Amino acid sequence: MPKQVCFISISLLFALASSALAQQGTIHGKVRAPSGATLNGVIVELWQSGSSLEQTVTNTEGDFYFTGLRPASYEVVINHRGYQPASERAVFRMPGNMNQREVVEVEVRLRPADREVAPASPGTSFIQDVPAAAREAFEKGVGRIREGKSSEGIALLQEAVRIFPDYFNAHFALGTEFSKKNQPDEAIKSLEEARRVNDREPRVYHLFGIIMAQQKKFTVAEYAFRQAIERDPLNAQSHFSRGLALVELAVSADDEHRRGQLNEAERELRKALELSNQKLAAAWLHLGRAYELRGDRKAAASALETYLKLQPDDKNAPAIREAIVKLKTEKR
Repeated sequence: MPKQVCFISISLLFALASSALAQQGTIHGKVRAPSGATLNGVIVELWQSGSSLEQTVTNTEGDFYFTGLRPASYEVVINHRGYQPASERAVFRMPGNMNQREVVEVEVRLRPADREVAPASPGTSFIQDVPAAAREAFEKGVGRIREGKSSEGIALLQEAVRIFPDYFNAHFALGTEFSKKNQPDEAIKSLEEARRVNDREPRVYHLFGIIMAQQKKFTVAEYAFRQAIERDPLNAQSHFSRGLALVELAVSADDEHRRGQLNEAERELRKALELSNQKLAAAWLHLGRAYELRGDRKAAASALETYLKLQPDDKNAPAIREAIVKLKTEKR
């Protein structure tokens, strides 16, 4: 059997995961500090079957929303500076052929990090004095988006940046919403404005990297995730995403570059596992891809087995088990 056949069978798992979106359910969540106070500006990612589907940011009341989801099991993942990584499962119970709308409520209470996080370097703190009219338009816009009225929300956010062109949160919120609506050009324009206002914010580079990865521009995506890591070295998601981008680059690289890319991908994926306290199970799935590309079929099978131990209910479990059998039994 050709060397790449098994790798292709593993890669199909990610194509299957990309079909997760439909027009049925909503996940509404709230993020709280240990004291119970709500936290705003927290990046929240939605995962399924080892793949990141989308991300959003909590509003001023600590709320976040994912809409237009088909009934299935999802994982809400949060990495926020100064707190331990956290994840919660969100499961829709209603059959997918029903027209009723189901809302799954999730609350995440973060816990302080086990180790002390060094304070930001002088000059990196970022506070804006936003005019009242711009802030009002921003908050209304976020509210409209939360209600599922995306077009109205975008118009209000655009009004906020018209009043205050340097409004970072409004530019970033626009980038996030355009990304969710699959309007990458508009999303990138908004993110570039956000970067112009605050070049030190890792969320801008992370979201830009996700957009580039969705467009299969993995060279640019890898650079963006690297920039996000430089600004926030303790974010497990950025390390994970850079590792995934490096694996994708290695697929088409020559032998000389492939080895270096796979070695770096392994380091990043293992760093993601370390920073997430081994909770970021999807890293094992992509480690399996990296090892198989490297030619280490035994390590690839072991990584996939570890993933299944952590995620036994993955909807693609039968395909993963089949890939494990091929890795163990078929010759190159």
